[in-house]
Amino acid sequence: MSEWIPFLQSLVWPVFLAVFLFLAREQVRGILTSIKARVERGDPFQAGPGGISFGQSDRKFTRLGEEKEVIDEDVTHSHVKYKNLVYLIHSVTGPRVGSDNVERRDIGVILDADSEKVLDKVERVVYHLHPTFRDPDMEVTDRERRFELVISAWGQFNLSADVYFTGYEKPLTLYRYLNF
Repeated sequence: MSEWIPFLQSLVWPVFLAVFLFLAREQVRGILTSIKARVERGDPFQAGPGGISFGQSDRKFTRLGEEKEVIDEDVTHSHVKYKNLVYLIHSVTGPRVGSDNVERRDIGVILDADSEKVLDKVERVVYHLHPTFRDPDMEVTDRERRFELVISAWGQFNLSADVYFTGYEKPLTLYRYLNF
């Protein structure tokens, strides 16, 4: 009998767990369904203080038709239809010292999208720079260069851009912190 004791002891936890899961199967199913829904939505999720953790994620689209799933406001506003499909990207060159002995960098800002078809629907982009610029509002209409704006700056700042889409009166406003 003494050789059976370790075997029976090793069965206690699996049997207890199986009985518990059987008795609480509806609650366990509800918890798993809730976790699945949160993960699919991209919501943050953490199990235990140091266990499994999923952070917040932004939904990206790969097909032009998928943006219809996010319409939650008045469909006459372009920021509803395209709000998760377009974004600003910037690049910065190395520093150079101007004739006034101030270090400056060239900054390039472009409009990018999850689909080229979305960019084809953009008419123009109006960039709003820091108010210290001589001309803080600049309009760009060059689709071939992805509505690129190239400026020279000496400091980091927040930039906004109004993106005007064909067939919409109101623009989609995007924001970007231009850092070096």
